[in-house]
Amino acid sequence: MLHYYSTPDDPNRISFAGEYNEGILRIAAARTSNKDVFVRKVGRKKAEGRLKDNILVFENNVGDSTIKKFVEVCKDITPLLHKDPFAVSFKP
Repeated sequence: MLHYYSTPDDPNRISFAGEYNEGILRIAAARTSNKDVFVRKVGRKKAEGRLKDNILVFENNVGDSTIKKFVEVCKDITPLLHKDPFAVSFKP
């Protein structure tokens, strides 16, 4: 399982969980609300649960499974999740 967290200077931190399976990259996210304090462990568990439940923000065939590709996709999705925190599917 892959994990990524948005930067501390983002208005609402986002935790990502992802996995590769036969060239398909699947990513789920959990966004901290305006009232919450970011806790990595909590965000990671929420994102992992959404990945397991197939509530994804990204699913696409990316070919090679590299951590660099995972991080790039997460960084591309971060501003979109800040605009629409309830969005479920992006294809950057």
